[in-house]
Amino acid sequence: MLNDHVLWYVVVGLLTASMGLLAPLLKRPWISAPQLHMLAGLGIGPLGLGLISLNWVRDAGLLEVLSELAVIVSLYAAGMKMRLPIRDRRWITPAVLASLTMIATVALVAGAGYAMLGLPLPAALLLAAVLAPTDPVLADEVQVEHPCDDDRLRRALTGEAGFNDGTAFPFVLLAVGLIGRLIDQDLHPLGEGLWRWLLVDCVWKIAGGLAFGTLAGRAFGWLILYCRKRLEPGAGAEELLTLGLIGLTYGLALLIDTYAFLAVFAGAVALRGLEIQEPHAAECDPAEAVLDDCGTEPGPPADGASNGNAGCEAVLSETEESDDAPAAWELAQEQTRVADALERMVQLFLAVVIGLLLSPARVGNVRAWLFAAVVLFVARPLALYATTWFCDLTGPQRRLTAWFGIRGIGTIYYLSHAFGLGVGEAMPEFSAGLADCAILTIAASVLLHGFTVTPLMNRYAERYADPPTAPADRPSGGKV
Repeated sequence: MLNDHVLWYVVVGLLTASMGLLAPLLKRPWISAPQLHMLAGLGIGPLGLGLISLNWVRDAGLLEVLSELAVIVSLYAAGMKMRLPIRDRRWITPAVLASLTMIATVALVAGAGYAMLGLPLPAALLLAAVLAPTDPVLADEVQVEHPCDDDRLRRALTGEAGFNDGTAFPFVLLAVGLIGRLIDQDLHPLGEGLWRWLLVDCVWKIAGGLAFGTLAGRAFGWLILYCRKRLEPGAGAEELLTLGLIGLTYGLALLIDTYAFLAVFAGAVALRGLEIQEPHAAECDPAEAVLDDCGTEPGPPADGASNGNAGCEAVLSETEESDDAPAAWELAQEQTRVADALERMVQLFLAVVIGLLLSPARVGNVRAWLFAAVVLFVARPLALYATTWFCDLTGPQRRLTAWFGIRGIGTIYYLSHAFGLGVGEAMPEFSAGLADCAILTIAASVLLHGFTVTPLMNRYAERYADPPTAPADRPSGGKV
């Protein structure tokens, strides 16, 4: 832990202000915000000036809390971007990525950990489980951009990142329980024949988290809309409301022993879905809100580019028929705006933490770098191609989905949580290796995906992206 917490305030304030000033740099190809933030962490961490030092095993409690807060905020932001009815068939591809693809990834990465690193199978399973989920915090450039964005690639990656931060939890708990059995300690109860793990950790906590989050999002949304018909929101109300909704949903989901990550994501999706359910939502979306979300004035596309504003133009033409702006649309607009701002803040801070965790000894671990390469270049693509052949993704979309399986903050949370349950003390000879492989995989992901995301996504937008559609024209079913 830090000897002088004042240094944190100075460093965080300096980094926040400097990143605000350097924001224009992020518009250039080959540069991303997580890259700059991680490099800042390297500069003040053990590889640089040595002002701040973090140890994953020693500081597991601090890292768990920081990463937990970051994941909660990012999941809420991701859920607010998913403007889809809950029963829409377009959810199937993200669900496949967060279940079948993730399970295949866990199996492949666990095999690599056992064969390459000589880890016991339970430890290899833990490493695979913490690396399986993709990250909504470090993947903002490949997420859904606005309500008119109906691109299958962006929708798949955003939905996957929202779902699998919860669906990876059962495998983390399974690994922790199996490690406990190796040393005759009850680190996590699994039950005879794994019955408790199957019924409680897999079935109840996943289903309960999704169901409770959906109900909570709808209930909170209806309550807010009811109150706003009678009370005028005051200054700063949206920021407080966003934090309150996130905290209430997460805390109540924990009280009933479900996966609260899933509940937060499902709650945000349900809250956004209230806008779709309004009887005249598609005909009277306010023009300014459409332009804010679509990010640009509607108009003809540039030469060679897809008409990225076609859906926005269709929505805009319908909004001009009425001056009555739906309350649910305005609520969704404000919630998305605030959640995006919060997400950028946690992205900055946690990317700095990644840099702080990179010590000279850790960076010199050649086997860990090779393992990271296997995760990014072999396990993720193989798992995706083996499990999504029936999904409605084009060839370019499938290739980019395979590449952008970004690792990040979820991995920090899960491994810190496992260390907090006693894994570090139970397997001290392997804990450092687990931390090395996890953080180097994250660092490699931040660097590689940061260098490639802008040019690849620009090329994709010009040649292969799905055109947006107006809400009234969007299908509710179709091929998976």
